[in-house]
This record gives sequence, C-alpha cells and structure tokens, in this order.
Amino acid sequence: MNAPPANNNGGAAADQQDDGGQQQQQLPLLRSLEDYIRTHGIAPVDDDDGQRADAFYVDPNHAQRRQLDSALYQKLVHGEAFAEHDAKERDAKVSKRQFLDTLKGQTISVLSTKEEVEGDDEKRGTPCATSVPLHILASLCDTVYTMVRSDRMLWSRQNSDMEDGNIAEKNDEAKSNTNWHQSTLDLTNFRSGPVRSFLSVITDASKSENDDISLANVPPEHIVDVCLISHYLQCISVMETSIDVLKESVDSDNCLSICQLADQLGSPSLFEAAVTHLIEKLDDMQKHDEWEEFDVTLRNRVV
Repeated sequence: MNAPPANNNGGAAADQQDDGGQQQQQLPLLRSLEDYIRTHGIAPVDDDDGQRADAFYVDPNHAQRRQLDSALYQKLVHGEAFAEHDAKERDAKVSKRQFLDTLKGQTISVLSTKEEVEGDDEKRGTPCATSVPLHILASLCDTVYTMVRSDRMLWSRQNSDMEDGNIAEKNDEAKSNTNWHQSTLDLTNFRSGPVRSFLSVITDASKSENDDISLANVPPEHIVDVCLISHYLQCISVMETSIDVLKESVDSDNCLSICQLADQLGSPSLFEAAVTHLIEKLDDMQKHDEWEEFDVTLRNRVV
C-alpha cells in the first residue's frame, strides 16, 4: 500500500473532499513575513532602467491620492458644517460696507486734553478738538463703528433700507436727511499730541490702497500713547504695528513699564519680549528703584 503524498513546501493549493462531497480549495500558507512584505509591499525601483523590481509593486501615487482625497473630504465637511456661519460672515461684511458708505461726508470732532505749554497756564489741561472724517474713524476702529451702528434710533431708516435691499438706491437720501447726533468723541483721557498722531496715522492709512499702517512720522514719545489709544478704540491694525515697534525697543530702562503695558493690552508677544529681557537682566533689575513699584502680581509671574 502506497503512502499518501506529502504537502509541498511552497504551500500550493490542494483539493480535498468535505462531508458533502464537494471540493474545497486550501489557501496557500504564509511562508515568512519577508515574503509577505515583498509580495504586498512596495518594492525598490531599478535606478538603471526605471523598471519596477517586483511584479507586485504598489501604485506609487496611492498615498498622494489618498492625501488629496482626505483634504477634499475635509473641505467638503467644513463647507457643510460652517456654510451658514460663513454666509453670515459674508452678509455682515456687506452690511458693514454699506453702512460705512452712509457715513461718507460726515465728520466727528475728537476731544483730547491740551498738553502743557510753557507760558500758557490758562489753557493747560483744557479740552481741544480735532475734526476727522467719521467714515475713516469708523472703518478702522471697531469701537467707533459699534458705537455709531448701535444707535438704532438714529439709524433705523438706514437699517430698514438694508433689510429691504434698497440701501444703494436710498443712500444719497439717507446721507442728506440724517447725521450722527453725537458729533464728538471724548478722548480727553489722552494728550492732544498722541491723539493727533493717531488720527494722522489712520488718515494716511485710508489713503493707501491696502490700508497700510506706518508709524514713521509718529514721534517716539507718542508710541505708547498711540498704542493705548488704538487699544481703547479697538483699531487693531495700528495697535499691532505699534506693538511691533515696542518689541524692538525693549531695554533695561523700559522693560518693567512695557511688561505692565503688555499685561494691560493683553498682548502675549509684547509681554514675552519684555519678560525675556527682564529675566536676562533680573539681578540688575532687582536693584532698580522701579522694581519696588513693579506690580506684585506680575513680579510673582516673572520670578
């Protein structure tokens, strides 16, 4: 009686009868992990003729296509999830632009405190006014825009026109029949010099194509006040530009005051610049007279 044949080493398929008399194909066995990787993985490319070294070479563009498909899917999901929010943002920008158009031709008087002038004691500390276009101030300063826009009693007619979609047709009539009843902006907490510097900066910016902000003509002694004014009026472009100037001017004489200013403005970048210099010169700064007057809370954050 002959012995049954042995299975081959290559794991070839063999047919066998099951209980129902039907033949069932046996799957090939996995010879080794290396063999599996060479069969199903990415084989090297022959540098000489550019031919793939393995017949089972995986499509090299597969990963790139999957990445593109993933990015497209994320964009699609984002569009569906935030479509309503994005539409509201676009509508808000259109509404703001239309509202700002109604302010063209109107002016506002900005009040500031007259600076100390030698031989002029009677006028020292008294308010002085500077007239500027309301459209420029409202377009760059969120505080002014919100203040004017929130006066619903005055702007009820314009708002109604915007809702009806007729603002473009009735724009001229609205400008001739209405003016902002509050014709002054009180900045008497600031000196007149820095206020005029700030107004000059935003006026020059409105004349540029991209509302570029330049502090080149602002006196160095006005930079801090200009930064505070822009923060008070939420003129982000001027505030960020002035913060960049202050970061470049941090030294041992002003790092304590700039550190407190950064905390007041809520500017992490300016605070980091001031604290970095303060830590480097900590031993010398602790001997400084201003160290005793330095805010205790900030001192504990630094030390």
